[in-house]
Amino acid sequence: MPREPRIYLENALYLVTAKGDEERDLFYDAEDFNAYFKALSEYKREYGFKLFAFSLLPKSLYLLIELRNNVTISQIMHDLNSGYTKAYNGRYGKKGHLFQSRFKSVIVQKENYLLRLTRYIHLLPKDSEHPDPSKYPYSSCSLYISDGQGHPRNPEMPEMNFEINEVLSQFADMETETNRRRAYENYVHAAEDQEVAAVAKLLHRKAFVGSNEFIEKVEDEVKQHVIEEEQTRIVRKTNPVFAVAGALIILFLGFVAYNFYNNQSELQQTLNKTASGFETAREDLARRVTTLQSQVYGFEQKENYGLGGFAWELQFMPVAQGAPGETFTDRLQFKGGKIISSGLVARGFSPFDYTITQESHGKMIWKTSQTNAEGTTVRWYGVVTGDQMRGVLSEIPVQGQNRDFAFVSLGRVKEAGRTDNAI
Repeated sequence: MPREPRIYLENALYLVTAKGDEERDLFYDAEDFNAYFKALSEYKREYGFKLFAFSLLPKSLYLLIELRNNVTISQIMHDLNSGYTKAYNGRYGKKGHLFQSRFKSVIVQKENYLLRLTRYIHLLPKDSEHPDPSKYPYSSCSLYISDGQGHPRNPEMPEMNFEINEVLSQFADMETETNRRRAYENYVHAAEDQEVAAVAKLLHRKAFVGSNEFIEKVEDEVKQHVIEEEQTRIVRKTNPVFAVAGALIILFLGFVAYNFYNNQSELQQTLNKTASGFETAREDLARRVTTLQSQVYGFEQKENYGLGGFAWELQFMPVAQGAPGETFTDRLQFKGGKIISSGLVARGFSPFDYTITQESHGKMIWKTSQTNAEGTTVRWYGVVTGDQMRGVLSEIPVQGQNRDFAFVSLGRVKEAGRTDNAI
């Protein structure tokens, strides 16, 4: 399969495959599988992506993901596999890479392939040991066909109710949810080997799967991505200030050595003159370094002003349809190296420390998490582009159901004494 660039595309599916480095096993027992489920659940909540299907096999894994909140598939898989690798190496006393260096992903048109791809992934564990894929304990197939009655759900598996209902809605002629689940189970069992092999071949040979219009759209996105990467590529060159300083040092040493061997009687006089010139050059170099440091500090300040200097008015909406919680607003400030949420301060949360990453095209990504005295944890993931902000807020109480909210900025309110010129 071609090594396509990792682009961000909404309303499309990413079928992701990852294998162990040098064909090594990724999972040995239930504890390993559950460790990966735990990481998958954590990053699904943090990044807000949709997960329509998964199958974890001893030597490989398959995920069907729809991106959201401007989080790329590369970021998701990097954090997910890195987190599991740390747990794996810690358990088995190993070091180094667990996964092959580059996972594979195929971008697929959602409208035409969602149902077929969930079936394809759920049939992957089918073999002599597991003739019934619906009973394989480490795929999402059991979540699709089980209504929770008599089939206890693995608590470590990620929450997928919203995605499963979206897939089962394609059996709309069935009146009840139970009937739709039975219809999906029959659909999985009715698959013929030739059809499964044809899908596998298509996914292996193609980087993009869908209609001609869809493929043209994705190819245009790839071209634009490549152009933007080329435009923002930074070519690092030797700093001329340090090059001049190095040349002065070499000339100085060469001049002193030459005079030492040719006329020792004039050495001291020559050394004094040369040292005086070198001292002047050194002072000039120090001034230039100070200027460069000032410029770098100015850049850092400008980055900070991209978030600070005003309060962000945010609107929050539940991520999943029918999820607990209502739409609400909050005011967010980035001040003194911390984040201040008016709503959370009222609930006993102190101002948050946060991390920030400056990316290309002026985009900034920030993250933070904190726990209040009651034990409730909140996690933020925000993306800022210009004067717009969006992201995901996850609330994880000690007891009760987790709540995930997507947020967008409604506007910005300037602080006293600050203007947009500071941005």
